[in-house]
Amino acid sequence: MNTLLHSLELAPLWGLVSIRDMGTDDYPQSADGDYECLAGRGQIYVSTRTDSEGDVRVRVYLGKADPAVMRVIHEGVMEFKSGIISITAPAMEDEETVILPAAGVWQVGVAVSGGGSPDSVDVYLSSVS
Repeated sequence: MNTLLHSLELAPLWGLVSIRDMGTDDYPQSADGDYECLAGRGQIYVSTRTDSEGDVRVRVYLGKADPAVMRVIHEGVMEFKSGIISITAPAMEDEETVILPAAGVWQVGVAVSGGGSPDSVDVYLSSVS
């Protein structure tokens, strides 16, 4: 069973949501700009609908993504050195969003719903054993 840690509505400038360790200097790079999800060690960008199309719901869970519920677009590992997740649009300043139970390396799954331009992003975190 998954545990909801946080839920927010975000107006994503340029159709991107940034999920990152608070204060990270890791900025994923894309050669062509055509991606659903772009991940680095300390930050993930998720393509969504734009702010002019409406807000995007972002939820953070402790647990694992369920592909039967939403479309999983990323599974990997992230390092949260600060133990704090910041969820914003990429051009916005870091804001404290979720304080994790512990700093360190976490398994991360990202799932979306809402068609070609997702209106919902779920982030799933589980500790690395």
